Amino acid sequence: MHALPKVCSRGRNDCQPLSNMIADSIEMDFICVGKNDGTTRVHGQDKYRLCKKSQDCDTMYDYDKRDLTDELYIIAKALSVIENMKYNYELGCEQGDAHYSQ
Repeated sequence: MHALPKVCSRGRNDCQPLSNMIADSIEMDFICVGKNDGTTRVHGQDKYRLCKKSQDCDTMYDYDKRDLTDELYIIAKALSVIENMKYNYELGCEQGDAHYSQ
């Protein structure tokens, strides 16, 4: 079992953090996923909260498990495309030679 973060990085008491990464403790830049207690949910199924805070952005979204999975999928696919583009560039392929489809 992984140790869960003890407190919300935002200092809120309506969400139990499940996983977080503090990028800068001085500026309090972080990303966190937690399970919200339901008191502030707009949609009943959105049990999980994704928070991102940096100098340039501050977002907080309540998601269901499918939403979290979809976001992870999109990020993973983008990282794969980036690596494929880098690999093709290193091989000297033209950008048009790389075919990316859904």
